[in-house]
Order: sequence, then structure tokens, then C-alpha cells
Amino acid sequence: MKKDIIFSPHAKMRILQRGINEETIIEIIRNPEYTLKSFLERKIAVRKIGDKSWHVIYIEEEKIIKVVTIYYE
Repeated sequence: MKKDIIFSPHAKMRILQRGINEETIIEIIRNPEYTLKSFLERKIAVRKIGDKSWHVIYIEEEKIIKVVTIYYE
């Protein structure tokens, strides 16, 4: 069963600033090129789209995935 994905207020602000939509963020989490471990049990899903490598930082809990922030390189 797929977990619901929710977005923190900070992540929602970054989505607007970075010009990406929630559906794309969900796709990156569900189908990353690779995933890294981060601090405090956070994970980073990474996927290249066009000329940008998108990084989605999230926390996977028992029933949900909470997106913390988004950035690209």
C-alpha cells in the first residue's frame, strides 16, 4: 500500500519558489534515480529532470511520507 504524501509549509513555499508541482515531487519520491540517507532519519530522493537534479528531502513515517523541503542543483 502506498503511503500518503504530505507537504510541510516550508516545502509548499519552496514548490512555489522553484516552479515545480506537487505531482512531480510525488513522482520523484516514488521513482527516484537514487535515495540518500540524511540526518535525523530523513531521506533524500534524487532525480534529474531536464537540466536540473532535483532533491526531495522527506521523512518516512509509519503511515505517511512528509516532504520537508525541495532543492535542485
